[in-house]
Amino acid sequence: MLIAGAGNDGIDSVLYPAGLNNVICVGGLNNTAGTERSVESNYGDKLDVMAPYYVVSTLLNDSYDMIGGTSFSAPFVSGVAALMRAAAPNHSNSEIRQLLDSSLVCDDLGDPGWDPN
Repeated sequence: MLIAGAGNDGIDSVLYPAGLNNVICVGGLNNTAGTERSVESNYGDKLDVMAPYYVVSTLLNDSYDMIGGTSFSAPFVSGVAALMRAAAPNHSNSEIRQLLDSSLVCDDLGDPGWDPN
């Protein structure tokens, strides 16, 4: 299973490899309530799911800071997909993708169904 961040230009186009058909493309949610796309996150018709855009990360000199990017969003989805694979090892990649797209695993934000941004 391949999972990649959409990009951080705030445009209606995702970067590759996230835009490839066999890759789950992850966009970023803002960190206020996590219900809207971060303005920096790319979006568009190749976007599959969203995850938090900003995370607390370690820095040099034993410090921490809030850092953003869809490269930080993608590991959330990778972790969920790994847990799903562990719970159901016989599920195919497409079955896991379908489950990720369903409301069984993810919340549907905005209007019901897929939203353009």
